[in-house]
Amino acid sequence: MIDSLLADGGTINIRNAVKLDNLVLKNIRATLIATDIFVENDFSLDNTQLTLSLQTPLAVGGRVELLNETVLTVPDADETTHRVLALRIDSMGSFTIDSQSQINLDGKGYPSNMNGPGLESEDLGCYGGLSSSAKSTCVYGDFRQVSLAGAGNTDAAGGGVISLKADTLEVNGVIRANGASGYRAGAGGGIHIEATVFNGTGTMTANAGVSSRRDYASGGGRVSLYVADGDFLEDNVSAAAVDEEGGAGTIFRQSADDAGYLVIDNKGVLSPDNGTVIRHVGLQNIKAVSSPSDGTWDIRVAGIPWQAKTTTRLGLVGLHVRLGGDENAPLYQITHNTENTITLEAETDLTYMLGKTLRGVITLQSLTIKGGASVDLGGDQLEQLDNL
Repeated sequence: MIDSLLADGGTINIRNAVKLDNLVLKNIRATLIATDIFVENDFSLDNTQLTLSLQTPLAVGGRVELLNETVLTVPDADETTHRVLALRIDSMGSFTIDSQSQINLDGKGYPSNMNGPGLESEDLGCYGGLSSSAKSTCVYGDFRQVSLAGAGNTDAAGGGVISLKADTLEVNGVIRANGASGYRAGAGGGIHIEATVFNGTGTMTANAGVSSRRDYASGGGRVSLYVADGDFLEDNVSAAAVDEEGGAGTIFRQSADDAGYLVIDNKGVLSPDNGTVIRHVGLQNIKAVSSPSDGTWDIRVAGIPWQAKTTTRLGLVGLHVRLGGDENAPLYQITHNTENTITLEAETDLTYMLGKTLRGVITLQSLTIKGGASVDLGGDQLEQLDNL
């Protein structure tokens, strides 16, 4: 039914959840707005420009195909509410983007003069990397699980956010979530991929936009790839700053049997010192230890070293620490934090840690820094399993 309604292009707004046998569009330009769509079999776009606005991921039981100069995108972010629309597609079958087609979310992130979630108003143009004029606290999100768009700048929007899940993903065209260009360009956006097999000769970019004024560079975005097998080349993935003095974004790739490979590559553009800040705990002195409930421990440290976990900011949640200064001590995962207190789950009595230190630990298969990038780990211990 939707196929025939969109046969001549235009816009359809569907208020209820919809289940379709197939969704096949050819030679049209259209906008589809809906809360929830499930395509039982195949979703195919042929020489079509489709703007997709959904509240939930597009679920496809069969194949997804983007063919013959197809362009798939989303609407711009709402300038009033600042709401960003993600493009999320979950396919049970194969997902193919041919060499002439693209998913293009350039400039579909946070709008101009809008920063990332929970950031102060002056912290513009950041995401995975710093903008040239921002503080280290303006980076946000998690390099391991990319789910956010790029921040805007004074006159340009950030890159959008894309999530694609499929059994087999073949990209011979382009997936892009770059920041928009302008006097002060937007930050690169976010791309998340989950696939059993990832093949193709195409490109994926979450780069910052190009600033017409050189000293107003924005930061690169983030890409996370969870892939078991395939021949898609790392060199075809970019989350760079583009302009000098912008920080590189992050590219993370992991399979089931490794700790993940993190690449921070500014593609030959000189980053400022520590232009890519990795979420970290640092080395801290323990000032108080208490247990609000069985198996839960609150550990307070000196000073106010952290950003608190909020509804819009991750804080330190998910990061790991070692207590007491022993490099062979067990790792604990942080479940919550305030500006000076972390919460851990542990069956062991931790009161004996009072007066000792704690330190963050970042475990990866390897970390690669290249192409002019500069990274700040905040004093955390880096464990690279390929070097052990």
